[in-house]
Amino acid sequence: MAPCPARGRAPGAGNGGQRDPAALVQPLDGLRENRIDVRVSAVRVHGTLSLPAPARYATLAGSGSDELHQALIRDHFRRPRNRGQLGDSASTGRAHNRFCGDTVRIWVRIADGRLDEVTFDGRGCAISQAAASMLTAVMRGKEADAIPGLRQAFVEGLEPGAPKPPRELGDLRALAGVGRFPSRIRCAVLPFDALEEAVREESARDPATRCSSGP
Repeated sequence: MAPCPARGRAPGAGNGGQRDPAALVQPLDGLRENRIDVRVSAVRVHGTLSLPAPARYATLAGSGSDELHQALIRDHFRRPRNRGQLGDSASTGRAHNRFCGDTVRIWVRIADGRLDEVTFDGRGCAISQAAASMLTAVMRGKEADAIPGLRQAFVEGLEPGAPKPPRELGDLRALAGVGRFPSRIRCAVLPFDALEEAVREESARDPATRCSSGP
């Protein structure tokens, strides 16, 4: 795991101002080294961690929308939507990335084939936790059968040079370009794994909610 970059010193400083492209990964590795449980207060998050500056983060966002994408990811990480447990009556799924330690758990309640309530909790890097927040916001009110198609569109949109992601993905579109850093793809997709497991658990209770698995 790459060491956390020195604060106040941009990657590539000291070599005539040119940056090694590989150094662009370092800010995200720094976030991972200083991982934060998303259950801590927003005040504490603001006081201990900040995302990399737009200039360093542009490679992830791409398409000239780097500042907007960075702002969305930072906002979902620091002020996660739909965070918390739904209780014993809800179905739950958990996904863990054994390579980096990120964990996401999602709770769902399904009514008439639709995700009536979707919440999450977890621990990990900005990518996995922001993706979980974004996913819960996107999926609330959608049919369970829509999950595989949305997952496929999301995964395809992570690849460099991929077409613009569909509007149905909502804020998840801000993660387009993560595929340039292969080790981050798993972080971004982790919440989908947890969601699908939660729906499978719900399907065991009520077969009417069953949906097929995605890529």
